[in-house]
Amino acid sequence: MRSPLTRETTMHTLSREHGTHLVTQNRITSPANLSPLSLSRSRPACSIKIMKDGRKRQLVFKSITMEDAGNYSCRTNADETACETIVQFENKFKKPLQDQTTFEKQPATFEVELVDPDAPLTWFIKGEEVKPGDNYEIVKKGAVHKLIIKEAAMDHEGEIKVVCGNLETSCQLSVGEGEKPPSIKPEEPIEGPASKPLTFEVPYTIPGARISKVDAKLLKDGKPLSPKEVEVKVMDKKVVYTIKKPSRDQTGKYTIKMSNKAGSSTKDVKINMQDKPSPPTNFEVSEIFSTSCVLTFEPPKDDGGLPLTYYSIERQDFAVKGKRPRYRGDEGRDKGWRLNKGFKDCVWLQNK
Repeated sequence: MRSPLTRETTMHTLSREHGTHLVTQNRITSPANLSPLSLSRSRPACSIKIMKDGRKRQLVFKSITMEDAGNYSCRTNADETACETIVQFENKFKKPLQDQTTFEKQPATFEVELVDPDAPLTWFIKGEEVKPGDNYEIVKKGAVHKLIIKEAAMDHEGEIKVVCGNLETSCQLSVGEGEKPPSIKPEEPIEGPASKPLTFEVPYTIPGARISKVDAKLLKDGKPLSPKEVEVKVMDKKVVYTIKKPSRDQTGKYTIKMSNKAGSSTKDVKINMQDKPSPPTNFEVSEIFSTSCVLTFEPPKDDGGLPLTYYSIERQDFAVKGKRPRYRGDEGRDKGWRLNKGFKDCVWLQNK
C-alpha cells in the first residue's frame, strides 16, 4: 500500500507576460522514488516540463502564451492544490511613430502597432489630446492604431505623441506651404498674321508646393474655345496656345484661365490677328487740272492690326491701254502724303 502524500506548500495565482518563462512549484512529503504530480491541462510535451528536485515538483513553461492562461491543479493520492495562471501581454510598440513632412491642406497619417491588441492608447498633437472630429480620424484595427489628419495646417507642425499606459512614442510633423492657384504671367503683345496658325506662350508659376496637375483654357466672351479652335499644351513652366484658324474678325479680348486643385486664376489679354487694312474712308478728288489734282481721305476704320506705313494710289488714263500706273505715297512735310511719281507737279494728299 502506498504511503499518503501530503503537500507542504500551496500553489498560488501567478501572472506572467506573454512569451516569458514560468515556473510553478509545489513541495510534497513523499518517498523519494515517487513522482506523484499529475497535470489537469493538456499541453504539448515540448512546451511544458515537470521537474523533480527532492520533495519539490516543478511545472515549467518554456515560453508561455495567452492560451496557457487558466486554472492548474496538482494532485497526490491524498491531497490536492490549485492555482490560476494569468498571462498578460509583454506590451511594447512593435511599430513606433515616424517623423513626417506634408503640406497645407494635404492629409497626414500616423501609425503605431502594439503587441497587445486590446491596450487602449491616447493621441496628442503638441501636448493636446486629439479627439475624433471633422479634421481628425482615429482608426483601430487589431493592434494597429492610426491618426489621420485630413487637412494639415501650419499650426499642426510640432510633436505628435501616443501614450499607452507607461509606454509612449513620438515624432515630429513638418508642414510646408501648400499649393496655391497658378500665377499667370502673359507676355504682351500677343499678335501674329492671320494667314497661318497663331501660336503664343504664356509663362506661369505655382506658389508653394506643386502637387496637382495644371489645366489651361482660352476663353472668348466668357466661353472656352473648343479643341477644334485652339490647341493647348501644358508644360512645367508655360502653356502653349495655338489658334488653328485665326481671322481678323477674331481680334479682341480673350481670357487665359489656369486651374489646379488649389483653385483657378484668370488673366485678360488682347490677341491681335493681323491682316490687310480696310480701304481709306471719305475719299475725295478736288482741284482737278490737266496736270494735277488733290486727293483727300481719312484713315481706314481697320488698320489690319499694324501701323500704316504708306498708301498705294493708282491712276487710270482711259486714253492709254494696258496697266494702270501705281504710285506709293510716303509721309512728307505738314503730315501730308506726297506722290513720288506721276503728275508733272507735286500733289499733296491731305491726311485729315
